[in-house]
Amino acid sequence: MSWIKTNFLWMMYRCGWASKPNQEHVLAIWIKRDGFDEILSKAYTPGTQKQANVSKDDVLVRLQWDPDHTPDGTKEQRRAIQLGLKGEILKKYATEYILKIEDITPFVLSKRPLLTEKKMQHLIVAQERVYPVQDDRTAELIGVDKI
Repeated sequence: MSWIKTNFLWMMYRCGWASKPNQEHVLAIWIKRDGFDEILSKAYTPGTQKQANVSKDDVLVRLQWDPDHTPDGTKEQRRAIQLGLKGEILKKYATEYILKIEDITPFVLSKRPLLTEKKMQHLIVAQERVYPVQDDRTAELIGVDKI
């Protein structure tokens, strides 16, 4: 299973701003909207998987709702998703959905000192917004309101 982390600050928390062993590189990946929508349409949380009586082996996309984090790693009330892909959907992601891959490690490393120097007012991070899930079934499956 390969994981998509959709939230910049959650990823910075997870990789320690590119400082944790084997997590010293950060890639930004742009994917097609219809590809992301297809990924979401196949996503199951453990709860929705159980409700739908779908076996673990049949789940191609595992959705986890995790706490979002502030730049210094403090947990937020809002949630961020990560998506675990396997099988055919992982193949489509790798061969059809990716538009661009950028190594943003230098950007991440340039921002990390601002955290340790308590200069967060100078911190620039990726702009994020709520993703508008437009399909009713997908919104219900992943537990979000349709926008």
